Amino acid sequence: MAERATMSRGLAFLFAAGASLVGISLLLPHSHNTNDGNLLVAVGLAYVAAACLTHFALRITVRGLQLILMLGTVLITVCVVYGGDSASAYPLMYVWVALYAAYVFTPRAAAAQTLFAAAACAAGFLLENDTHAPSVHWLMGAGTIVVAGVLTASLTYRVRAHQADLVTVARMANGLVDPVDFAGATCANLRASAHADVAALLEPVEDGIGMNIVAQAGSRETARVLDSEPVQQAISVAYSFARPQTLLDPAQRGWFSGTVIGHAQPIVRDGRSAGVLAIAYTRRRRAVPERARTAALLFATEASVALERAERQAIARERRAIDINDNIVQGLTVAKYAIGQGHVDEGVRAIDDTLRRARQLITDQLTEATAQQGGPRPGDLVRESRIEGLSADDDDASSSAPIPGR
Repeated sequence: MAERATMSRGLAFLFAAGASLVGISLLLPHSHNTNDGNLLVAVGLAYVAAACLTHFALRITVRGLQLILMLGTVLITVCVVYGGDSASAYPLMYVWVALYAAYVFTPRAAAAQTLFAAAACAAGFLLENDTHAPSVHWLMGAGTIVVAGVLTASLTYRVRAHQADLVTVARMANGLVDPVDFAGATCANLRASAHADVAALLEPVEDGIGMNIVAQAGSRETARVLDSEPVQQAISVAYSFARPQTLLDPAQRGWFSGTVIGHAQPIVRDGRSAGVLAIAYTRRRRAVPERARTAALLFATEASVALERAERQAIARERRAIDINDNIVQGLTVAKYAIGQGHVDEGVRAIDDTLRRARQLITDQLTEATAQQGGPRPGDLVRESRIEGLSADDDDASSSAPIPGR
């Protein structure tokens, strides 16, 4: 809704600016064959359109904006037809149409608006008889319209693609805690952003030389492009020197295709590599697209942050486990000495207090660990192995059994 309002107000500004410029041109010295009355009608309609776009900014749909922009093209054509000797100046406003459409609308809608503007420009010069060499004027005008629209659409696409990658990374950072889930999500999102056939996260083999795939997005058959010796060497170089590497396959070189099959981006932590993000294509090419390289760098940076966050969480969990162990050991030690000296009641109270504190510590840890899923789910707290010598009935009733001697 807010984005549509911004689109409406932007178009209102163009209508108001165009109307003001045409109105000012009528106040300046101009040719005698200019039809001032028809141009003033166009100016008035443009101001009305600007007022409506501003007042109903939150209600106008995208389809409505497209129709209103086409109305703007018609009003520009009216200025061209009735502009007389000054008609050649007004087609410059067709460029505004192409720029706005390329930035705001989808590529198909922008192309339709641009072609409509070029056709309206041609019709205007055909209906207007005071311009010398109208075909040349139309060629330059239509060419400028198309070039401006294509350039704006290309730049807008790149900006929005990068923005989409940033949004994806932010959602991953806020929504995923488990490093395994994060690795899989990173590969899947990188593959989608780079339009690659496969994306993989690799880490060094612990007891050997080489890199091992810990997560990937894409079929196993497609991932075989990463198994060739030149590709493995490039990935190892990227990891060893913490520098991006282009993945090549010289054996598959063709007449019209290159030898590039992908890109390897190291995941750097504290100046050292912690892993490699690799993307690959089954179809060879001459170079990896710039957006793919940028996306790989962005996701590798976030992966580095995620690894650091996971390490901090592991250290924190280890410290909490040590705290729980210390509390239990200290409490049981107090109970043992109290009971050994014949103070059974004090020993029982020490055991109760120890159990209470241990239960609270464990509850706090479970609450934090399962916060992303809304708390513990059924089955999360089931023991993987039963306490030796304790039957199922004893296990269920151990916490509620009375302590002898109380």
